[in-house]
Amino acid sequence: MPYSAQNLVISAAEYKVILTFNNGLTVPLLTLEEISTSHTRENEDIHVIGQEEPVANKRNGAKFSGSMTVQVGEFATILNAAGLVESTQIENATLGITSLNAFGIQRVYNSININDESISIKSKDKDSKIALKWNALSVSGITA
Repeated sequence: MPYSAQNLVISAAEYKVILTFNNGLTVPLLTLEEISTSHTRENEDIHVIGQEEPVANKRNGAKFSGSMTVQVGEFATILNAAGLVESTQIENATLGITSLNAFGIQRVYNSININDESISIKSKDKDSKIALKWNALSVSGITA
């Protein structure tokens, strides 16, 4: 019987993203064009006298960050509902990313702060976008 990878290929249409502000306001991001995440950990090779190669490798200091691009109109509406003027005022929020496909990614980023906002409005473009960069204190899975 041949192996089918069909369920392992997950389109962007199968994902939903929810942003919850620290005041409890919860909104789905409907016009999200792109979202990316990055997880890194500090790493240090341990060297000793008389050895060129490390004798151990230790790590600490996790960092969870990401970016997203959404339509300006939607995000301006969200900011207005939250009583905010611009995106870098968002702090201690929660960002949930979930796949409707059981094989997809399901994560919750806790205590996120939006640290960078860029808005692009160009002549002849049919839409305008806002690009946001964020950092989170922790990440967890979504449990059923």
